[in-house]
Amino acid sequence: MAGQPLPSGTLTFLFTDLERSTHLLHALGDDYDNLLEVHRRIIRDAIAAHDGIEFGTGGDAVFVVFDSPANAIASARRAQQELTAHRWPDGAAFRVRMGVHTGEARIVDGDYVGVPLHVVARLCAAGHGGQVLVSETTKSLVPTADVASLGTHRLRDVPDVMQIYELRGDGLATSFPALRTLSSQPNNLPAFTDRMIGRELDVVEVAEALGERRLVTLTGPGGCGKTRLALEAAASLLGQFSDGVWFVPLGAATASDQVEGLTAEVLRVGERGEPLGATLRDHLSTRELLLVLDNCEHLIEPVGAFVGRVLEECQGVRALTTSREVLGVRGEQVIAVQPLGAREAVDLFVERAAAGVPGFESAAEDLAVVDEVCRALDGLPLAVELAAARLRTLSIRTIADRLDDRFRLLGGVRTTGDRQRTLEAVVEWSYALLDNTERAVFRRLALFADSFDLAGAEAVGGWDAVERFDVLGAVTRLVDTSMLVPLRAGDDYRYRMLETLRQYGRTQLQHAGETDACVAQIKSWARTWTDQLERDMRTPRQDASLSRAARERENLRAVYEMARQDEPELALRIVTFAPIMLMRDRLTAIDELLSRSKAVPVRLHAHALTSCAQFSFGTGRWQDAIVAARRAGELFDSIGDRRLAAWARYFEIFGAWGHIDDDEVRALLRPILADFGALDEQLGLAYMLWITSQLEPDAGAADDIAAEGE
Repeated sequence: MAGQPLPSGTLTFLFTDLERSTHLLHALGDDYDNLLEVHRRIIRDAIAAHDGIEFGTGGDAVFVVFDSPANAIASARRAQQELTAHRWPDGAAFRVRMGVHTGEARIVDGDYVGVPLHVVARLCAAGHGGQVLVSETTKSLVPTADVASLGTHRLRDVPDVMQIYELRGDGLATSFPALRTLSSQPNNLPAFTDRMIGRELDVVEVAEALGERRLVTLTGPGGCGKTRLALEAAASLLGQFSDGVWFVPLGAATASDQVEGLTAEVLRVGERGEPLGATLRDHLSTRELLLVLDNCEHLIEPVGAFVGRVLEECQGVRALTTSREVLGVRGEQVIAVQPLGAREAVDLFVERAAAGVPGFESAAEDLAVVDEVCRALDGLPLAVELAAARLRTLSIRTIADRLDDRFRLLGGVRTTGDRQRTLEAVVEWSYALLDNTERAVFRRLALFADSFDLAGAEAVGGWDAVERFDVLGAVTRLVDTSMLVPLRAGDDYRYRMLETLRQYGRTQLQHAGETDACVAQIKSWARTWTDQLERDMRTPRQDASLSRAARERENLRAVYEMARQDEPELALRIVTFAPIMLMRDRLTAIDELLSRSKAVPVRLHAHALTSCAQFSFGTGRWQDAIVAARRAGELFDSIGDRRLAAWARYFEIFGAWGHIDDDEVRALLRPILADFGALDEQLGLAYMLWITSQLEPDAGAADDIAAEGE
């Protein structure tokens, strides 16, 4: 079935989902995979019997499309009957919930897009294992279907209430708990008009974490989707809290006492002549509910104190919080919400564009540019959605070309509160929560083009009023507030700033009048790197040094571009010693800098020519390698550096090797081998012995020479 051409137009969709799959996985162990396949085979047999097409799976879920709504209902009934009748192991029955809905859907990039997909997914999620839920739309197209009305309900992210029916028939159960809809469980969760994309596994992770811990905090940078993920996870748990799920937005709160006040307002708890906190805790002490406290970062201490005391005194309460930093409460489980992956970000862009831009179609060439845009926006859902909204007035190519000024480009209006109206407002909110030292370090570190280590942060961030030893504390705070992302690099850490935050930081650097001074700092940092590379060049430390420098490739490349016009000597040092680009490009850059530099220090000039010799050999330009190596050797000789002169001539051998006979190469080799021997240059001797072994016609002798070199 999979692989068949997908129909389009008005279609009926059947979604299935295995209930308590995580529990079954743990309970069954290795047997789970076999039983999961049995469950899928039963469903697929029912699909095939009624001309359905399976167009996707997600974990234990199966997604099916039908041209005929009657066939979809018949297929669901047969699958459910056979799943119910199957003899499963004791205590491990595979109970599957199903949803059936009809509507118009389009095919974009080989997959279905449209509101009906969203509705059927929510319909399926509202049911219980063994239950088939049918929408009013589908039921009206199959008036003879044996169904029972379950009333009108409001589903997550579906703006209109809908009539829901339960499929009946021989062998189908009829006794189920109340549906998991917003209408049947006490809650104040807001309704969304669009569906969440790319976070399905994250919802499961958060829900499972709340099953194990009483406090879960979602952290991450502004615009990464913490609030939406929290609400989706909370909605998925509606049936597990007898007293409901309650959403307390704290973004507008400005004082610590408002945490208790806003929570009491949501729960409709009034004052009783005692402190409100005590009244609220007394109310919660007999309840079983989930509190969702949103946007806590500006009230960390009061929220932490409130949550800690509530959890201590009210055993039936669990809390899910969102914040750009952790609360620090005992027993807190932290889940870092990452930006969307490349594919998920593209899916989000395409769906939002299709919903908001009349006539939007995503051709293959457009999807490549959409991917470019989403990557440039770091996969931040807020930024991706704002970019999609811009398609009403701009082409996707124009959007991509203007992302260097993304804050103006994406200055569209949001409806989630004043501080979330624009992308810039989201970043400003985080920046405002930092102290003066943290702000200074943040905007200075924005000058890095890529990730950096603590030493780099101290060199570029620690100057003027900020001492170097203050930088560690600032970096720690920036990580805690999700302004920096820590990356493990071997035995140490590096730190990455999202491009959106980097652009904002550089703007703040200009506003603070620090750009020129900070550029001088990062140039000094780069010079320190080139000094170390020069010391390690042609020594046993060279490979390790170049490997470390490779981590700084983009940062050194950025400083090279800064220095090309006004400090060509620094630019020449960088391109000579650091692996910032391909050999052919480095060769061109060195030639260009040498040709327009009036007075290059002799040692640097010689090093640059040695690199030219090496790169010329590596790109097959043998004669150029010989000329550059000879001139480099002469320059090193002129300053009395016999060791580096020998190394320069070492590359002359490689150039000669490419186009003259072996006897001539041996003639060049002897004096260099003698120089390395006289200088006791062990590394040079090892390399020369290896070359000698390659020229030796006797295989046995060649092996002996090569072994001596090793």
